[in-house]
Amino acid sequence: MKKNIPLKAVLLLLLSTIILWSWKRSDGPDKIVYTKPVETRITMCGSFQPYFLDTTYTARILPGLGNLHYPVTTTSIKAQEFFEQGLRLVYAFNHWEAIQAFREAIRIDPEFAMGYWGLALAYGPNLNDVNPKDRERIAYESVQKAKARMGVISQVEKDLIAAMAARYNGKAYDNRDSLNRSYAEAMLKLTRIYPDDAEVQTLCADAIMNTMPWDYWNKDGSPKPETATAKNVLELALKKHPEHPGAHHLYIHLVEASPSPELALPSAKFLETAMPGAGHLLHMPTHIYIRTGQYARSIEWNVKAVQVDEDYLSASANQGMYRMGYYPHNIDFISFSSYMEGRSAMGIQNAMKLAYKGSMITESNPVIAQYYSVEPMLAFVRFGKWNDILSLAAPHRDMVYMNAIWRFARGIAFVRAKNIDQASIELVKLDSLSKHEALKSVYFSFNPASDIVQVPLHILKGELLLKQNKLNEGLAALQDAVKAETNLRYMEPPDWKIPSRHFLGAALYDAGKFAEAEQVYMEDLKVNRENGWSLLGLQLSQQKQGKKTDATTIAKRFSKSWKNSDVVVTASRY
Repeated sequence: MKKNIPLKAVLLLLLSTIILWSWKRSDGPDKIVYTKPVETRITMCGSFQPYFLDTTYTARILPGLGNLHYPVTTTSIKAQEFFEQGLRLVYAFNHWEAIQAFREAIRIDPEFAMGYWGLALAYGPNLNDVNPKDRERIAYESVQKAKARMGVISQVEKDLIAAMAARYNGKAYDNRDSLNRSYAEAMLKLTRIYPDDAEVQTLCADAIMNTMPWDYWNKDGSPKPETATAKNVLELALKKHPEHPGAHHLYIHLVEASPSPELALPSAKFLETAMPGAGHLLHMPTHIYIRTGQYARSIEWNVKAVQVDEDYLSASANQGMYRMGYYPHNIDFISFSSYMEGRSAMGIQNAMKLAYKGSMITESNPVIAQYYSVEPMLAFVRFGKWNDILSLAAPHRDMVYMNAIWRFARGIAFVRAKNIDQASIELVKLDSLSKHEALKSVYFSFNPASDIVQVPLHILKGELLLKQNKLNEGLAALQDAVKAETNLRYMEPPDWKIPSRHFLGAALYDAGKFAEAEQVYMEDLKVNRENGWSLLGLQLSQQKQGKKTDATTIAKRFSKSWKNSDVVVTASRY
């Protein structure tokens, strides 16, 4: 027979459980209160914020992250190990995984001041996530906890924590430029106090770059004043610490948009082997390889980066920016590099893969979904797959940018089929879509889609006018496309992936304006070095002008650039 348990015994058991639970809760690092995610404009490499708030994942030591060391004050060798892993991951732009490492370091050593500093670093703005509103308070609280544990740490650690405190005040702003500048100024002071500290120097450059992400160079190719400062800091750091992965990573980003991207070729070469377990760092050399016309190397290292990232993600709970942004970014590079090498099969295959990635996030991130999902349309235009284009179903009406690119692709396909009436209809619809208010707030990087779509709009307009035998108007429209493309802010791969000069140069060539076509192709080759489309156009234009020696030289360059191609082309666009 079951006996009744006295009420006092039940209450005593319940009270004991509560006391035990409370003791367990206090046995560890102070709890950070996570704020509710705030909606912010998400760029192509935007934050995918909610996943940063996940606290259920247990960090582990990951293989292949190099040998960067930065001894700090802690009671635990293991906590130091996780701290260094977090720092390496920050430099590899895997901020979610870095947060897990810093959390684990704090769990092991609850009084670990620099562990909390690491959290504030990883939760903060970065070059691809410029205003993480939802994490401002988390980062601020982390700094306060670091400051509360500054009693027995070294002076450089105290100074780093004090500098980090200048970065946050616990509030979220639409524009946090003043906080970014305060942090950069604080870090710049530290570089003078600790000229031999690699982390101080590297993080100073990072802080400066975050005051003007992806906008380091003036239109005339000259560096902005802050760019010159960051460049000097990084070059001195690399001279003293030639194997620092973070300094090499940032140096690539700093100079890739400059007139001399080849300055970072040593950094590119170093990162090929520096952290073989960090997919994004395997990818980073290709920012320079694309800029220096080494498209085959870009493909090679992005293929390796894809494999490493897939191995990592298959075993990781990371569902945020790295999975949805950085990993597909490798695939994006493969597509673009394939276009430039004339590798249609590889380009289209990876465009399809990118679109599939986009289909998985149409609900969670429709902006990025559109960016990924238009890639097959661009691949089909690049390689003249007109039937493939015309067989595509219409995108959902809410996907305004997708609809715009769909209209562009269809319009070009109808022009090539000499169906002027249908091409005209597509142009009218594209023109209407280009004025849609929604495109002004859609950003894939730092260019609003309303600016990006001006390029295909004027390309289609120009191609249609040319087909209607309106030469001057058609050339003027294509020149407008070049202006629109030139005015876009730098991004790699570019926000518009089929250079408008390829259309303008071909139109000039067809009109018998060979000298003008030659100049257009030469201009394109300054931007997209050694791409086969412009090399072919340049060769043909020079041949028509009787420049046999120049044409022969360019023909050799074209043959080299097109050696991996699987298409035969007779012009710079289909």
